[in-house]
Amino acid sequence: MKTTRPIIAFDFDGVLATYNGFVAKDDIQEPNAEVVKAIHTLKEKGCEILIHSTRGDAFIKMYCERFSIPVDHI
Repeated sequence: MKTTRPIIAFDFDGVLATYNGFVAKDDIQEPNAEVVKAIHTLKEKGCEILIHSTRGDAFIKMYCERFSIPVDHI
């Protein structure tokens, strides 16, 4: 039997990143510290992390690298 690691999905605007309404597609808001902490905890427990957003893969990848947020799937 093949086992897989659980995949936990997070929305970007308003969940991972603070959000006070649309400014621009490349607007960078500070991450939500509690969500980032939860992501790190889930990664330590063996989960894969998926970030969902309409902003595009390159932006999400850059954002996660900038704020040291581990992500497996965008």
